Amino acid sequence: MHIAAQHNAYIIVEEMRKKLPLDKLKRLILEGDKNKKSAIEIAIEQGHVKTLDEMVRDDKAILDQTKGGKTVLAKTAIKQKHLHVLEYLVQNDIQAITMEVISQAVNEGSIRIFQFLVKLRPSLLEQDDCCLLHEAVERKQLGIVKRLVKLRPNLVSGYRKDPTDSTALPRPVLSYTDQSDEGKEIYDYLLPVIIERSEVSDIRQHLLGLSSN
Repeated sequence: MHIAAQHNAYIIVEEMRKKLPLDKLKRLILEGDKNKKSAIEIAIEQGHVKTLDEMVRDDKAILDQTKGGKTVLAKTAIKQKHLHVLEYLVQNDIQAITMEVISQAVNEGSIRIFQFLVKLRPSLLEQDDCCLLHEAVERKQLGIVKRLVKLRPNLVSGYRKDPTDSTALPRPVLSYTDQSDEGKEIYDYLLPVIIERSEVSDIRQHLLGLSSN
């Protein structure tokens, strides 16, 4: 099954699906290879939607039974820039689009995939703990920064807690810029937006956050 997934041999998968009991087929699909990857994961990495579809044709719940479920599968598709695979994974199941999944698109700098995801689940940008803008700034993804600000301008006012240090104070978005050309460009873009949307005292806090970086 893993070889079929690697080479997009969906016809072979189709024949196996017709001849094998579903339980045995599922075991073949879900078991790991020498690298502990399931056939589903391999098909997604390679961008083979036809083979993937053939694997789960009789039971799409198989996708949720992989290690990490659809979230991990979606992140894998994003890492490989396989938008067509991502579209397949989330069709009729937009709940599979989580903040973690969108964060992966931000980290990869994939604007097309990012736009696709937030169009389906714009409500995630409204969550109080949304720090996607901070992540985009940290990753120097100017294109995504601009789109986030356009979609939800008040994200510029948010503070982000350090996920690795519970004792650290939350940081404003400007504190994630640096002195590189990309960092300066992002800073120059964000500062006017922050000034326009903030009280004077809040602007001072943003600038103090920058100086303590």
